[in-house]
Formats: sequence, C-alpha cells, structure tokens
Amino acid sequence: MTRINYLLLVLLVAFVSACGGDDKDRAPELDITFPTGTTKFMRSGDFTFSATITDDVELKEIKFALAFKSGLKGIEDPWVPADDVRTLTGKEKVYTNEILFNDPIIYECKAGIYTLLVTVTDKAGNITEKSVDVTID
Repeated sequence: MTRINYLLLVLLVAFVSACGGDDKDRAPELDITFPTGTTKFMRSGDFTFSATITDDVELKEIKFALAFKSGLKGIEDPWVPADDVRTLTGKEKVYTNEILFNDPIIYECKAGIYTLLVTVTDKAGNITEKSVDVTID
C-alpha cells in the first residue's frame, strides 16, 4: 500500500469514527405506566403519576401540564393547575404514585376529560413529550 493510500485510509477511518460516534445524544425515553387513557380521578383526590424515564447521557427536567379537553356543561371552571416542573439528575428516574401539582384536585372543578402533557428534557436539550387523556369525575 502506498503512503497516499494508507493516509487516505486512516483519514477515512477517522472520519467514519467521528461521524458514527457512540450514538449518544438521543432524546430521553419516557414510559408512562399511570395514568392510562381509562383512568378516572375523583375530585378532592390526588392526581398521581407513575413512569420510568431514561436517557443515554443525563436527564435535566420534567414538566407536567394539565389542560381541559371537554366536559359536561355547567357553571364550574375546569381544574387548570400551574405547570409542575421538576429538576432531574442522572440517567434514570422512576416515579411510583407520585403526587403531581402539589395539591389535591379541587372539588369544585368541572368534571370531564383532561389531557396530561409530560415533557422530559435531557442535558443536551433533547425533548420527549407524551400525553394521556384522563377523566376527572
């Protein structure tokens, strides 16, 4: 092999290694186990959440937001708590029956379907979002 061919081969291997890399920098993985689309929460009860979150490098933050989707007609207002934002560290976080939004569901809220939006961000800025519809009765 000539010197030029050898040099080109070395450069090609270096380029492929740099571009192919170790495939770190993927978006976090979010596996929500509770609530599911059939979950009913009772007014005055806690809004709980269970999930496993993993990342290939390091987690940074999780945000929970709740929005009213549809419901029964009436004079009550929907329950729209402030977003619940939490700092994460490490590569994995497991939530088991975690109470969200710091307070129980207000009793006077409108019954109906609500959408829980969960947004997870890692240290690289990658974002994963998942939503689940639930019923508040």
